[in-house]
Amino acid sequence: MKSSPICFQSVPRSGLTLFEVVISLAILLVSMAAIAPLVATGSRAAINANLASEAALRCETKLAEILAGVEPMTPTASVPFVDSSSWTWTLEVATANGVDNLLMLTVTVRSADPAAGDQAVATLVRWTRDPSVFADAEEIAAAEQPTGSVQ
Repeated sequence: MKSSPICFQSVPRSGLTLFEVVISLAILLVSMAAIAPLVATGSRAAINANLASEAALRCETKLAEILAGVEPMTPTASVPFVDSSSWTWTLEVATANGVDNLLMLTVTVRSADPAAGDQAVATLVRWTRDPSVFADAEEIAAAEQPTGSVQ
């Protein structure tokens, strides 16, 4: 019996070789390594923006409370907020040079959480009239009004 020669014909294959898979995984890993620091930077920036906006909001609120008379208009240092002890506020009261009855209020709010690592500070300055001037004017007006009614 005569054996027939075996012919190898090139048959097109559908699929990927192991080499192509390894190269594509290497490209994927290098691109992931390049993107990872950008994600970390974006997360840190988002946290800082959140802290800064909360500090500004707390500063505006505290200044409004001081002007409304809820908080006394006396200098204070590092007083914690009632709702969160991780935030503190400071009030500085100064008189204007050469201007009578004008006060400069400076409210500073800080995040006081050392574990967070990121700190936020917001400061607002507001010029206002001295409230004791209004109290003196009310006392003078009350003293000038007659106490009894005439009929």
